[in-house]
Order: sequence, then structure tokens, then C-alpha cells
Amino acid sequence: MAKAAEIARRIRQIMQQRGMSQKELAEFLNVSQPAVSLYLQGRIPPAEVLYRLARLGNTSMEWILTGFDPRETSETVREPTAPYGEQEILLEIWEQLPTRLRKDLLNFLKHLLVWQQERK
Repeated sequence: MAKAAEIARRIRQIMQQRGMSQKELAEFLNVSQPAVSLYLQGRIPPAEVLYRLARLGNTSMEWILTGFDPRETSETVREPTAPYGEQEILLEIWEQLPTRLRKDLLNFLKHLLVWQQERK
């Protein structure tokens, strides 16, 4: 296993890639801001937090812990991936919306696409 400082560096890298503050990351991970601060100082997050970090960073828990990403090897079996990063954030927000608001938002997005296509 990698040194705690290297894990903290990879967590910081995910934060920077997503343009997130410690507070925003804490909210996404469903932990406190002081917990994020501890992770950035070298405390290794629990498994469920590592999982959320990996999804946010569109990477693997293995990469966060070791720096090695098995997806980068040619021996890896490729399967359709679940939503990560921004898609994951949007999906989590979407699932929290009331059904009526989801329908209205979906209609709005459809109209927005039509409007965009007509402007071309």
C-alpha cells in the first residue's frame, strides 16, 4: 500500500480536477469538512469514502490507494461503465428531485435542445 501522503496527494488531485473546495468535497462525500482536511493531511478514508472519491474522479479505488490504475492495461476486460464525475453528481441531484420537478426539468431540457438546434 502507498504512503498516506501519496493517497492525500491523489485525493487533492481529484479535488483540483473537479474544482472543488474542501467544503464542497465534504458535502459530496457526505462527511464533515474537518474529515476532508484529515484525508488531505494523510488519514486514509474509509472504504465508502474511497469509493465515492473514485467515482468522482472517474478512477478506481486502487488508483487512489496505490497509484496504479488497472483500467490502463490492455489485459483489462472492458464493460460499460457507470456514470462518474459530473454525471454521477447530476444523477444524485436528479434522484433527490420530486417527480413533478423531474418531469418539468426534462421538458425544459428537451425544449432547450430543440431551440439550440433551430439556432444552428
